[in-house]
Amino acid sequence: MKRINLVVLILCAGFVSVAWGQPTACKVHTPWAEFHRHNMRRSNPCEKVLNVHNVENLALKWSYATGGPVDSDPAAANDLVYVSSDDGNVYALKASDGTNLWSYKIGGPSEMDSSPAVAEGVVYVGSYDGNAYAFGLK
Repeated sequence: MKRINLVVLILCAGFVSVAWGQPTACKVHTPWAEFHRHNMRRSNPCEKVLNVHNVENLALKWSYATGGPVDSDPAAANDLVYVSSDDGNVYALKASDGTNLWSYKIGGPSEMDSSPAVAEGVVYVGSYDGNAYAFGLK
């Protein structure tokens, strides 16, 4: 019985060391079209630039003032940032400098708490007017 336990222990140690030696799967770029990933994960294991020692050096790159508060999370895809604002508009801003490329006034009440979502070249956003809006990006 001791031999079996010893063999199992040796095999487990070998498998664990091989698993630890595997590189992180960072070869495929998967853009974050939404704020959270699966299981509410908000980290990037492939990040090699930012860490706890240099994050304090981050600085504001740009900002954009909408006509009302922004109560939702933005969505970023295709070098654009999509924002819904309580002024009743959905905005497409250039990610590099915050330039407003387009905006669309949603019908009905002006409040917009819905976070935009991007999938396959379409921006989706819900509104208090009871509708879901889809903006084609092609």
